[in-house]
Amino acid sequence: MIEEKLRKEEPRVGLGQRRRSSVHIKGRTLKVSAKGGLSVYGLWRFPLPLYKNHWLRLLAVADEISAFINEHDRELADPHASPAEKTW
Repeated sequence: MIEEKLRKEEPRVGLGQRRRSSVHIKGRTLKVSAKGGLSVYGLWRFPLPLYKNHWLRLLAVADEISAFINEHDRELADPHASPAEKTW
């Protein structure tokens, strides 16, 4: 009975009022989405949303990803490179 009363008195927060966390880092913005994912804005036109466990799994192999990129540098495209540097 008391628990029901407490639940009724809790403030209700609508979707528009939900507090979203965000931080700006070197031209990128990290935001916590309404569904609890972490989105990175500023990489391209649309944000890159992943959930916490996905980010942690990627960060756990960050050194391996960096090494792979360095090994395959000539094969990987860079859409922001100047026209003379583009390889595709």
